Formats: sequence, structure tokens, C-alpha cells
Amino acid sequence: MKKLFIAFYFCCLFQSLQAQDNSLEPVQDAASTISAILGGDKGLSEVRLISDTEQGVTVEVDYKGFEGNYQVKGTILNKLKQRVDDIVCEGQTLAKADGTAELKFQFKKSGANYTDSSLETHFLSVTFSKTDGLLSGIDLGSQYTLGETYLYKLNKIWRVGGSESMVITVKLTPFRSSSSIQP
Repeated sequence: MKKLFIAFYFCCLFQSLQAQDNSLEPVQDAASTISAILGGDKGLSEVRLISDTEQGVTVEVDYKGFEGNYQVKGTILNKLKQRVDDIVCEGQTLAKADGTAELKFQFKKSGANYTDSSLETHFLSVTFSKTDGLLSGIDLGSQYTLGETYLYKLNKIWRVGGSESMVITVKLTPFRSSSSIQP
């Protein structure tokens, strides 16, 4: 009985550590601080990374207190906290005041020329804005500034060049002689 309890304890501990591993860490900046002060009971309880591929990311956002007509939109930012225009995410209208929204980000190469085959990003910005307000859809630069904005760390390398079936040449270096290899 004692062994069963210990096994159950470690199983629960492992699952909780695994669940925490996918949570993104919030970053405190000016927009997040203003949103926290003016937001009242509104806000995000958790942002989790659901899937991560070479050209896409899916995150799950747990929110509460957004009564009325709100839209949630995500933006990927570089290390200077500027929006990366080639990574797009469709905004979603919130169905209820409390719930979960899934944001899917996809790299869509535009006319930009990249010197490397990869692009590095550092942050995820999640913005909640009213859809029925007079000034609701105005984009004043790097993000929707007329909404409540939350910033999270999301360090990711995006593949911008090549294809999924591209061949990478690897130079092999011998470790020992071929006679030392055992069957």
C-alpha cells in the first residue's frame, strides 16, 4: 500500500511539473502594468504553449472578466518588442466573459528578404479589445494600444528559408577506425 501511494505521488508530481513546463512566463512592461491597474477583475490567468513547429506556434489563453464584445489577438515580437509582420494570427471574438481561447501563429513569408534561414523572436503579446467601440480597431503601430495588453516570454527560432524536405549536408568525422566497430 505504501509503495502504491509513493508511485501515485510521483506520478502526480511529474504531471504537475509537466503542465507547468508549458506555461509561458509573463513580462512586466508599461502596457501590462497599465492593463493590470485599469483592468480590475479582468485579466489572464495562464498562457500555455500547446504546439511548436518550425513555422508555427499554438498557445492557449485562459482569461476572465471580459464582459461584452471583446476580441483577443496575439502578436509575436522581436527582442526590441516590435511586431514581426511576417508572423500572423487571426483574432477571435470571445464567446463568454471567462474561458479559454486558442491562438495560432503561422509564418507567412512576404516580400521581405532574409539573409539567414531562420528568424529569432522573443515575446508574445496578447491584446483584448472591445469590438463594438468607436476606436476598437485602430492600429497605432506595434500592437492594438487601445486594448488591454499582456506580454509573455516566447523565445523561438522560426524557419524562414528552405523547405521541409530540404537536404542538409553534414560533414562526418570518424571517431575510431572501422575495425573497432562491433556488430
